[in-house]
Amino acid sequence: MQIAPETLIVMALWAVLVLMVLLFVYQTLRKNRRAHVLTLALAFGTVGLTFWSYRSLLPHWVSSNTAPLANGIFYILMYMMIYLHFEQVSRLQPHLVRLAFMSALVGAGLITSVALLVVSDAPDFLVVCNDSSHDAIRMSALLFGFFVSMRNWRLLHERESLVETIALLTLATGGIPTILGNYARLREVGGLSVYELGDLVTFIGLVLLIGLYLSNPNYLYRVPTPLYRVIIYNSIGIAVYSRAIRTRGLEGLVVPDQLMSMSITAVSSVLSEGLQVDAQLRLIDATRRVLLFEWKDDLSALLICERATYFARRSLQMLLKSIPRNLYERLRTDAVKIDDRLTSELDALVQASFPYVVFLEEEDKFSRLEREDREPEVVVETDDAE
Repeated sequence: MQIAPETLIVMALWAVLVLMVLLFVYQTLRKNRRAHVLTLALAFGTVGLTFWSYRSLLPHWVSSNTAPLANGIFYILMYMMIYLHFEQVSRLQPHLVRLAFMSALVGAGLITSVALLVVSDAPDFLVVCNDSSHDAIRMSALLFGFFVSMRNWRLLHERESLVETIALLTLATGGIPTILGNYARLREVGGLSVYELGDLVTFIGLVLLIGLYLSNPNYLYRVPTPLYRVIIYNSIGIAVYSRAIRTRGLEGLVVPDQLMSMSITAVSSVLSEGLQVDAQLRLIDATRRVLLFEWKDDLSALLICERATYFARRSLQMLLKSIPRNLYERLRTDAVKIDDRLTSELDALVQASFPYVVFLEEEDKFSRLEREDREPEVVVETDDAE
């Protein structure tokens, strides 16, 4: 029995998606590297493509009308998750206008898909609305990811960011033949149908991504903004740990840890007394520098960066949660002994919580940044404890 080219391409796409899902699950369970939203996106894509595969291989099990619509529903959810992943990589919270736009597209796509499943003789405009929403969701999610990755590459010129940029652009390009087939009524290119051509280009993009994530799994969480330093303080105000982060092509940032500690303690005291509540600093935005805080009992973790992101904040939370009780008891006292052994223990925890960065070990590897001509505007956010 001769297998059609479309079936071969769909089977190859399905195999790549399954491989990526297994890879992500392994990284989550064994390596403590969690990208839940992106893993969910791949799972949705795998289920959707499974429906399409059944249509090609077992047409008696799934009807020719049901399979594309079920496939489309899961693809809509997949691209929404991809969009949310890149929002998490690049921002602390999703951009409201983009989120509203994507949510409207997803709503339109899901409603029209369900309507087409229910209505036996659907009008043409409903089919056009369904196709349009699918195409818009795919292009919007992938192009947004492309621009996030491109920004990262322009900043750091990393090989991985260039590969991801090319892969995402390739995936977005894979949707163009489908658009031409839906609206321009183009049927065939180079012996392949336009839909087969779109699937083939998509397959190439997925292969590029899986090659990237196999070679460097930590790149999944790469934050497209410079990170400078991680510091851990105890309630006494002692900096019990401080480690600089290497950012290729950028100078390091010299931070006087104890002076920073005294300043943070003073600001926290003023806020607590002024607001008459147990206020904790959450974020300080000083124009080109952001101080991102997380707190747990008598310890606080600080990340100095250019822009706060979801993954950066979650890494701080994971760091504080990962500190064992015996080490916590040693850190919280004013008689804490900061030696090589303590630093080594914290190094391991910090590296596990920030798998996507490289830490510097020697302070003399830094050079001071030039002072700004004017004092930066400072915005302080607090989290009021109930």
